Amino acid sequence: MKFDLAEAARWTGGTLHGASVACDGACVDSREARPGQLFVALRGERADGHAFVPQALERAAAALVERSMEGSEPCVVVPDVMAAFRALGRRLRDRADLTVAAVTGSVGKTSVKELLHAALAFLGPGAAASAGNLNSLVGVPLSVCNLPEGTRTAVLEMGINQPGEMAELAAVAPPDLALFTGVYPVHTEFFGTLETIAREKASLADFLRPGGALVYPSTDAHLAPLLNGRPERKVTFGPGGTIDLKITQDRGFAGMGGSLVGPRSVPFTLDNPSLHPGTILAAAAALLALGHPPEAALEAAKGYRPVGNRLRLRRSPDGVTWVDDCYNASPHAVKALLGRFHRTPAGGRKVLVLGDMLELGPFEAPAHRQAGEDALGTVDLLVAFGSRAALAARAFADGGGTAKECGTIETVAEALRAFLRAGDWVAVKGSRGMRLERLFPLMEADDAV
Repeated sequence: MKFDLAEAARWTGGTLHGASVACDGACVDSREARPGQLFVALRGERADGHAFVPQALERAAAALVERSMEGSEPCVVVPDVMAAFRALGRRLRDRADLTVAAVTGSVGKTSVKELLHAALAFLGPGAAASAGNLNSLVGVPLSVCNLPEGTRTAVLEMGINQPGEMAELAAVAPPDLALFTGVYPVHTEFFGTLETIAREKASLADFLRPGGALVYPSTDAHLAPLLNGRPERKVTFGPGGTIDLKITQDRGFAGMGGSLVGPRSVPFTLDNPSLHPGTILAAAAALLALGHPPEAALEAAKGYRPVGNRLRLRRSPDGVTWVDDCYNASPHAVKALLGRFHRTPAGGRKVLVLGDMLELGPFEAPAHRQAGEDALGTVDLLVAFGSRAALAARAFADGGGTAKECGTIETVAEALRAFLRAGDWVAVKGSRGMRLERLFPLMEADDAV
């Protein structure tokens, strides 16, 4: 979005140093600065953005800083860069009079956000979305600042891992639609209980603009009780909800078919392996809440391509098919992956490579053991990477399955080479911190299907 530096000074309560230049968007990494952007000099755990202001201004138009220094002009000097950045995002959000669809939840935020954005773009111009998974205290104001001119509907992802963060995110971009994908044991280390997570997520509804709508799973045991009694307009999805999927043909990663049931029943057939049924359903419900035909989600799903390592199919030269879902992991997501894997007509054997699921707090040990038990009857080999995933391997072995415990990515590759043959399938799942994507070059699984 475009603004001038004098406006930014007024909105943030800062002092303008130098000329009031025109700005278009913002950046927080001096290496990624582009002409016209405002460089926001944030203080991080590893570096202070103020040290990179001169380098950033070789390309960026201006800087937002807490102190003026040689080579820092033009700039706006503020007491607190982070607070000023959020204020800037809020003013741009209000000035543009956007319709904001905020997407939050324990799992599937990015996929739902991307599909909803694709469906809105299918319906007409003026839709935009936050890039990648920019859903944090930095990512949300950055996303707002970088929305294209002419944006009418913005789909913004909002993620939390500490109590109190949702209020800070929602204050930057109060939504017209709050979409909740569900509450599951993810990032529980700092929350303790699912009830605490649900309350934090549900607080997004407190920032809903007049006339806005809440969209959430009808059967979510933690969210639904908090949202059902609220006065806002509601669209629920799933069994017994406003909109549902009736799947009559489910071939896992080979495709599915059935009907999207809402105001009317719309039949569909979909062979895209990169979308979970719940993702389609959440996007369809959001479209309905925004006044659009929900079946636009089905049209967008046909051309949907996954973001990063999220349900991306790969194939290696030895004839093995890979389900690359290693961007992140949670107990719910692993269970869902195994369910789809079980329903996939593979032809060969099935292997699960499971990395540690991190930040689970008190759920850590039982969640990993449960994952091993859930894999029984679906996979022929479970390869565990990490000390936590080893608990899943032992539970799998205790149930009669074949398991390998590996401490390095190289030993994971060795175990797979010794086992795999043409026609086999391998699903790869683990938390971001495990960096399981390093496995694919070792196995030459570089070509997306």
